[in-house]
Formats: sequence, structure tokens, C-alpha cells
Amino acid sequence: MTDEQLAAVEKKLLELKPNIRKIWTTGGELTNLFQNHEIVLAMGWPLNTNDLKKLNFPIGETIPKENTTGWIDHLMITAASSHKELAHAFLEYMIEAKTQKLVTDRTHYTPANPGAAQFLTVDEIKSLHLDSPDAYMRRIYFWQDVPRRAKYTEVWNEVKAAQ
Repeated sequence: MTDEQLAAVEKKLLELKPNIRKIWTTGGELTNLFQNHEIVLAMGWPLNTNDLKKLNFPIGETIPKENTTGWIDHLMITAASSHKELAHAFLEYMIEAKTQKLVTDRTHYTPANPGAAQFLTVDEIKSLHLDSPDAYMRRIYFWQDVPRRAKYTEVWNEVKAAQ
């Protein structure tokens, strides 16, 4: 965005700031805000929803009409690794269907290995969007590199610091 566009974004964020209870910094903090009934709506990720459901907290997820953002995490082996064989073994374990099911049980993230679906219930398959992955993927805007990240960070810090 141009400086003028960022200024407009900052102005809008400052206008909306009174509606914000807390700009949370950890997943645990977000979960606690829900549990303590301090908030009823938040941007979060499936880990929070999954943790709250395990506590029988009445919570759900929705994707707004504007769609949602997403990112993909990676596991990598550096060229300087002195334990490449061990690292390969770990990566092989992590992508196994059964391991992906275990990761999904904890995080409620969609498994990277589609074979994990054989270990999921029908409800899990639906909630993880594995019943229609192509339709789900069309609703996600994946994070991109921000060329002027420092300027964006400056604007965001000004919004957070504003009273």
C-alpha cells in the first residue's frame, strides 16, 4: 500500500479501536479471554477453538464473507545440519498419516497428509474442510511478503499505542 493508503487504514483502525477488548499476544491468553467471558468474538486459529471445545466451552468458527487469511508452516533441514539422517527420519515421521492425525487432534489444523482422513470421524473431516478442500482453499488468502514491512509495523505500533 502507498503511504496514503496506510494512513487511511490507520485512521480506520483507530476509529474501530474502542471496540477492541484486548490485543492478545498468546493463544493461551485468547483462550482465557473467552473462558472468562471477556470476549465473544476474536480472530484466532483452530487450536484455540479445539482447546475450548475440549473444555465443553460453547464455541464455533466461521469464515466471514470476505474470506480468511492463512499460512503454511514448514519443517526444514539446514545445509549446516550435523544430523541430517535424524532430521530426515523426524520429517518422515511427521508426514505419516497417523502422525498427522495426532497433530490434528492437538491443533485442529488440517492435516498435510490426505491419508490422515482415514483416521478421522465424519464430523472431523467436515470441520477440517476435508470434505471440500478445493472450495475451502479458494476462501483463503495466504500471507505474502510485505515489501515495506517496517512501515506497516510503524503504523500498527501507532495504533496499538494510541489511547
